[in-house]
Amino acid sequence: MAEPVIVYTDGASKGNQNADRIAGWGIWFGDGDRRNACGRVPFERQTNQQAEAYAAIKALETVTGDIEIRTDSQYLIGGMSGNKRNANVDLFERLDVLCRNRKVIWTKVKGHSGDVGNDAADKLANEGCKKKFVPLKLWPLIAKMDDKTFR
Repeated sequence: MAEPVIVYTDGASKGNQNADRIAGWGIWFGDGDRRNACGRVPFERQTNQQAEAYAAIKALETVTGDIEIRTDSQYLIGGMSGNKRNANVDLFERLDVLCRNRKVIWTKVKGHSGDVGNDAADKLANEGCKKKFVPLKLWPLIAKMDDKTFR
């Protein structure tokens, strides 16, 4: 059996105290990997927690097999480890769908500590904050779709 694909995910937000705050996500597979990506969170109301969860969604949509997601987000790890989900339930529902029928390992890493992968994902997430905002109007429907719908 193949080893799981390792990906670092991160979210970033700017202007947290403002109503017009923005958030970006980043996923990093390795230096020069074509799957490295970033973008703006596609929701009208944007938070760092949404960005953390959305980055994991994008990683899971990118990889079809077993995966290890390395993140500095205790919020994300807790939500995927059985802690009560008080907010962003739709994002966690999408994560649950994408985790079906494969092995997903959630690994907590220390943020801003010199971890090459985490630092690279953080840089991508910050670049994502600068991207054009494109709203995802069908999100409530997409969140519940089976992962085979997207393949």
